Amino acid sequence: MTTREHDMAGDVRALTAFVGDYQDVVRRGDLAGFQQAYHPSAVVSFPENGVLQTTTATAFAREVADLVEQGVVVEETTRALEVAVAGDVAVIRVDFHLQIGDEHFEGTDFYSMARLDGTWVITQKLYDMAPVAAT
Repeated sequence: MTTREHDMAGDVRALTAFVGDYQDVVRRGDLAGFQQAYHPSAVVSFPENGVLQTTTATAFAREVADLVEQGVVVEETTRALEVAVAGDVAVIRVDFHLQIGDEHFEGTDFYSMARLDGTWVITQKLYDMAPVAAT
C-alpha cells in the first residue's frame, strides 16, 4: 500500500467515525458539536414540493437543538455508508433511518466535506427523506 493509499484509508476511517459522532451530536441536540461539524458558511438543503429549500447550518442546528430541548426524540441511524476522498475534499453518502418524535423516515444525506487545518468539516449537506412506518 502506498503512502497516499494509506492516507486515504485513514481518511475513510476518520470520515466514517465523523458520521457516528455527528449522529450523536444530532441525538443530543449539541449546538457546540454542530459548530465543530459544520464550516461557518455551510448550508443544509433539501427538495420539497419541487423547490430546493436551503438554510444555514446554524439555523438547522438550532431547529434540532430546540426539538431535543423540548424532549422530542431525534435519532438518526445509518443503514449504509459510502465515502469518497480526493485529497482534502470528500463526499459522504449516508442512507439513514430517522426518528423525530413518533414519526419515522428513511432517506439519504450527501455531505460535502473539506479538510481545513487538519480537521474535516461539512461544507454542505443535501438530503432527501420520506416517511415510513415505525419498525
